Amino acid sequence: RAMVEHMAQSAAHQLGAFVQLVESWGIAGAIRGHDWRGFARRYNGSGQVDRYAALMESAYRKHSGEASAVVLRVGARGAAVKELQRALDIETDGAFGPATLAAVEGFQRDAGLPVDGVVGHRTWTALKMQDEAPKPPAQPDSADGKADIAQKAAAGAAAVTGVATAGAEARSLFPDDVWTFAAYGVIALGLIAGAIYLARWARG
Repeated sequence: RAMVEHMAQSAAHQLGAFVQLVESWGIAGAIRGHDWRGFARRYNGSGQVDRYAALMESAYRKHSGEASAVVLRVGARGAAVKELQRALDIETDGAFGPATLAAVEGFQRDAGLPVDGVVGHRTWTALKMQDEAPKPPAQPDSADGKADIAQKAAAGAAAVTGVATAGAEARSLFPDDVWTFAAYGVIALGLIAGAIYLARWARG
């Protein structure tokens, strides 16, 4: 009851309570590092981590006008890891393993950053101050998720069209009643798939 009465006083009281919670749970560093996935996993739970992270990235882009660099940690692989390794002047094998971790921790220590081995916003920013500035890819936001859903919906529509075209060519091979049943079945499946993608689009 005391908590409710406290936060009912103003938005500032609610924000203060949120900040206290974030600090007490030890996830303030995730926000400072733009580690939206790490924050979402701890604050929101293990369900829909990618969706919450994308929404936070969208909010950050809206208010800052820029995108967050991808967050890297042990186990990461790919082009972003190679960019990191080039900036650290170590072997560029594209795998974030023990050697990369040691280099990252050494760099963070020398730069006066928290030594956690996670390459987030602050570490990327410090790396960009060097002569060979890395170019990490941006984190996905909610718009990226919608584009992915749209692409899948378009692919599904193309597949349905292809099936219908193939069916039209083979129509002469089947009796009319069998063809009619099959055609309505394909149409029903297409409508169901479209409804599912539209529902996901609306929720995103």
